Amino acid sequence: MQKNINAFLLALLVLTILLVGAASIYYQENLKDAHIKLRSENKLKTSCQENLAATSSALSKTQNDLNNTKLDVNTFGSLYDDQASTLTTTKTQLESTETDLASTKTELSSTKSSLSEYMKKFADEKDKASLLEDDLNNLQGEYNKLKLQKKAADETIDDLQDEIQDLEEQLAE
Repeated sequence: MQKNINAFLLALLVLTILLVGAASIYYQENLKDAHIKLRSENKLKTSCQENLAATSSALSKTQNDLNNTKLDVNTFGSLYDDQASTLTTTKTQLESTETDLASTKTELSSTKSSLSEYMKKFADEKDKASLLEDDLNNLQGEYNKLKLQKKAADETIDDLQDEIQDLEEQLAE
């Protein structure tokens, strides 16, 4: 029985050592994960603090810019009034220019109408000139033909005169 108790105690001791070792490993892993999480949370906290500082700085700058903008609004109010009066003057000038433009468009329409008539007359005269040129070419062709006929007739006359002369010589012999 002593052996059973010793074996039991030994088994109990081994089991206790294993449980302590397993618990130690388990808690070590959990502690390691908690440490990593803590480090991550610290980084996040530092990042948030940096963002808060940057945002605070930006807020301060924005407030200064807003104050400057309020001053600029007052300054630009008078400039706006000046520009409004300039705009009124420009509108008056624009209306005058539009009236001039309408008058010019009317003149342009009249000029286009006259141009159209002159273009038609020009085209008619050009057609007449083309017809006259065709007639001239035809007459030139007839003239050349008559010239050739005259030349042929002159040659025939010369030939006939030579024949007459030969005949007269023959008769005279």
